[in-house]
Amino acid sequence: MANIGRMRKFAVVLAVLVCLAPAPLGAATKGIKVKDNFFKPANVGVRVGDSVHWTRAADSFGSHNIHGERNLFLSGPVTTGSIDFKVRFSAGNFYYRCDLHGGANMEGFVRVPPSVTGAPSGLPFTVRWATGKTKTGGRYAVQYRVGSSKTWRTWKPDTITVSGVFGKSKKPVAVVNGKKYSFRARSKNKKGPSRWSPPRTFRA
Repeated sequence: MANIGRMRKFAVVLAVLVCLAPAPLGAATKGIKVKDNFFKPANVGVRVGDSVHWTRAADSFGSHNIHGERNLFLSGPVTTGSIDFKVRFSAGNFYYRCDLHGGANMEGFVRVPPSVTGAPSGLPFTVRWATGKTKTGGRYAVQYRVGSSKTWRTWKPDTITVSGVFGKSKKPVAVVNGKKYSFRARSKNKKGPSRWSPPRTFRA
C-alpha cells in the first residue's frame, strides 16, 4: 500500500510538471523598438531568465533612454545616438520609461511571473524567481496562495536565493491532488522593489 501511495504522489507531481515545465531558462529574447516617442511594443511578458532587448528604430531620431523603476535597470542618459540595451530578467512587474518623454506615453511594463519546475527526488516542486545571470536586482520576495484563499502569504520576505522547493522551515509541502497553488515574486535593489509579478497559478 505504501508503494501505491508513493506512486500516486509521483503521478500527481509528474502531471503538474508536464503542464508547467517552461522552456530552458534564458532561451528567449524579446525585442522592443524605441520610436519617437513611444516603445513598440510597450508591454511585454517574458519568463524568468529571458531577456528584453531595446534598440532604436530606423525612423527614430529623438533623445531617449530606458529607465526601470527603482533603478532596477538603466540604459544610461538620454541620447540621440545608438540605443542597444539588453537586460536579463528575474520575476517581477517592471515599469520603465524614457526620462525625457515618459509623461508623453513613452513608458511600459516587462511582466515576468515565477516559474515552476521539478525538484530533487521525493520532493514536490521548485519555484524559481531568478537565475545567476539575471540583472534586475539581487534580492527577492516571494508570496503564495493555496486553495481558494484570496490572501497572499509571505514565503520568502527578503532572500538572495534564486529558487526554492516550496515548503516551510525547510520542510517541503505535500502536493494535494486537485488543489490550486499560486506564486508571485518581486525583485529588489537598494532603492526598493519592483511591483509584484503576475501570478503563476496551477492546479495539481
